Amino acid sequence: MDRAKVIFGNEIPDGVYRKAVRTKKAYIRRYGDDSHVAYPLSAAPAPAIGGVWGVQNLTIGQQHPVQFDKK
Repeated sequence: MDRAKVIFGNEIPDGVYRKAVRTKKAYIRRYGDDSHVAYPLSAAPAPAIGGVWGVQNLTIGQQHPVQFDKK
């Protein structure tokens, strides 16, 4: 079963699913498909409040690699 048919435990109606698949194919034709490309995620302290509250900006790049707790 396609994982897009059920989202957060809610089954998607067939008509909505078919329209989403058609739209996805159209976007892939227009803009290309990079779904198999791995983009490295980096984090850096936010300029305004990063030092005070520890807020970070997430960006694509290798400057400050991010490790996520997968638990």
